[in-house]
Amino acid sequence: MAATRKRWTIAILLLAAGASFWAVRWLGRDGRAPSPLPEARSDYALHTFALVVMNSGGLPSFRLEAPYLEKSPEDESLTVEEPRLWLFEEGRMRWRARAAQGWIRGDGEEIRLTGAVQVNEEAEEGLALQTTELTLFPDSRLASSSAPVELRQRDMRMHGLGLDADLNARRFELLSQVRGQYDPN
Repeated sequence: MAATRKRWTIAILLLAAGASFWAVRWLGRDGRAPSPLPEARSDYALHTFALVVMNSGGLPSFRLEAPYLEKSPEDESLTVEEPRLWLFEEGRMRWRARAAQGWIRGDGEEIRLTGAVQVNEEAEEGLALQTTELTLFPDSRLASSSAPVELRQRDMRMHGLGLDADLNARRFELLSQVRGQYDPN
């Protein structure tokens, strides 16, 4: 009887050791179940690049330069590090923008800039805009923001919360909490 009990104890210990071995192999060393699919990867990535997007008339719509770009396979969007963007009007550069991060919708119809966004008009006394987030629509040249915005031009400075802008018409509307300062020289 003692021999039978000893055999059962050894059999249970072997079974427990086998189950433990299987659990470690199945769950992995960190205790998580293995993922059935590899993590999502980008379709491609570009390092230190320049890209020109043309409009339907064959003229440049915008130019993008950045140290890094990554394309998402899910929605065809582009994620860009430290983007520098130039918007064209009738083939001539009109606006220049830069930010810490950028996102471009897969069809190129929407660009979101975040983190220390600066937009400058390419004119002698052009307008300058600063914010932390800005959404641009390159074809219509419309822009919007829900963040605090500062507009500057020569001796005028305005601050507000939120922005709707038409870059072609040079119309800028600060949406709330608007303050202005005019310092003639």
